[in-house]
Amino acid sequence: MDKLLSICLIFKNEEKHLPYFLECFGGVADELILVDTGSEDDSCKIIKDHGFEFSHFDWCNDFSKAKNYGMSLCSSQWILVLDADERMSQQDIEFVKNILSKSDMDGFYLPVVNLRSADWRRDTNSYSSKQYRMNLVRNHKGFHYKYPIHERLDISLESSNASISSIEVPIYHLGYIDEVCEDKENRNIELIESLYNEDKQNPHLILYHCLGKWSSSDEIYKELQRSNALSLSKKDHEQLYRGLVLEIKWLEEFNPKSSSIKVHLNKLLELDPLSGFYHYKEGKIQMALGDSNKAFAAFKIAKEGLMTDLSGDDTARYEITDNLGVLYGIRGEYKLAEDCFLDLERYFTRNPSTWHQLLKVYFIQKKYRDFLEALANPEQSAIGLERNKKIEINKMVNSLEFSHKKEMLHFLNEVMGEV
Repeated sequence: MDKLLSICLIFKNEEKHLPYFLECFGGVADELILVDTGSEDDSCKIIKDHGFEFSHFDWCNDFSKAKNYGMSLCSSQWILVLDADERMSQQDIEFVKNILSKSDMDGFYLPVVNLRSADWRRDTNSYSSKQYRMNLVRNHKGFHYKYPIHERLDISLESSNASISSIEVPIYHLGYIDEVCEDKENRNIELIESLYNEDKQNPHLILYHCLGKWSSSDEIYKELQRSNALSLSKKDHEQLYRGLVLEIKWLEEFNPKSSSIKVHLNKLLELDPLSGFYHYKEGKIQMALGDSNKAFAAFKIAKEGLMTDLSGDDTARYEITDNLGVLYGIRGEYKLAEDCFLDLERYFTRNPSTWHQLLKVYFIQKKYRDFLEALANPEQSAIGLERNKKIEINKMVNSLEFSHKKEMLHFLNEVMGEV
């Protein structure tokens, strides 16, 4: 029988992470492809000591070429490309393999959770961000990475009209925990600048050069425009889309009254009728205008964008999910509203807005046990609600009959700063 899943890793000087990587994946992958790009520490020795083999690739400042080489060595039906500082539970990997054994898809997005803590087995709620990444693809179909840094696999799938879905199984990423984040960012900035200086006609490198130098300088805006002109001339619509998003963000931050913002938003819609970024902005506009139906339709489309063009944008994630929760509530779909606010809590932790909204949807659904549990667990010393919201919660509490009600009201007032 053909092997089902190859796990592919390129590495350099990863002696700190490799033992745990091999522990996670060595026993569950049908094939483990390990590619060294020039290690000078004990990485290769660690691999041999664990009973595995590795290949070598001469590093050429191009992550895509290195990963594509690793993928070319894979012989299983599916390839999962990971980094040495990424982890998954064995149960989750087996779950993924079960899906792959029955799937007719060509590729899957998986959520990558950037942890703040290195204790990935127990501290999975302490994370700085989460984004979806295409790194699980069917083998022998010519799918490959593009761009020398911030490499992308999804572009080759989209250009070939491949069938794509997602699997809600987390990959825990330790590479951006607090103590190493700054070093990694500095390394990437240096590499981007080096690549940019070698090829200033590459729209991808221009955009990341601009992000590294982000400021109100007109020179940054001119570079963004130049990148988009190059993408347009090359008919690279995917790159043009990303460049237009950055141009809009620059204008919103440094020239918010510019008429070009609306023009560029309409260009995004022309490039992709399901543009997550466009519909996110449109949803906010319709909410401000009070048109809940149009806002709901826009935010529903924008939510899909959290997997692709809005992936990693925490502001967009919060506003889309929060507004959808409110809109589901307006429509009387309280369980879906509850799911939205719980999702916000899992991602951003408890805050005054989600705490208040959760209490309301629990109360409306008569989930009084959940209501009281949420009431007793604010998870911060002072919630800081507006006066009218404090009055609203007190009324809800007073309408219920339960033991220790007096103590609960006293506690509630303490939490809300009323005592």
